Amino acid sequence: MGNAETSLCQSVLSLCGYRTATAEWASIAALFISAYVAFTVWRVREQILGRVRLPVLMSGIEKNSKTIAGLMGNYDINKDAISLEMTVCQTRLNLIKQSVKGRSKSSIRSLIREIRQYRGERNWLSKKPPPASQGAAWHLYERLNGLIEELKHFQDDQRFGG
Repeated sequence: MGNAETSLCQSVLSLCGYRTATAEWASIAALFISAYVAFTVWRVREQILGRVRLPVLMSGIEKNSKTIAGLMGNYDINKDAISLEMTVCQTRLNLIKQSVKGRSKSSIRSLIREIRQYRGERNWLSKKPPPASQGAAWHLYERLNGLIEELKHFQDDQRFGG
């Protein structure tokens, strides 16, 4: 009888070991599934926030553009104010960049790089940018207005389900 009890205990223990290993694998799979769900929820949240915030940021960019146009009438006196408006534009463009994709995103990156050059900022190991000029300010103003139109089309695409 002792032999039968030992055999029964060993079979029960091996069965419990099998179930324990299965439970470990199931919990590992559940961890990956939970991580995927958390990532998906985060991504959807960011898309919704981007769609909600984009019109507000767009109206701010349009206001900056109008202010820059008004200041360009007397460039020499308003050089610092124009630089300040460009800084505000750069900040808003960085926020908009998170909400858009594709061609619009690359246009925003390019414009941000040009604004930084206009303001005298430079990347590490790059040559010193040329001093700000009225022609460069007009060029940035034109690029900014072109980007505003591009973003309006992007907003329309989003509105119609794109």
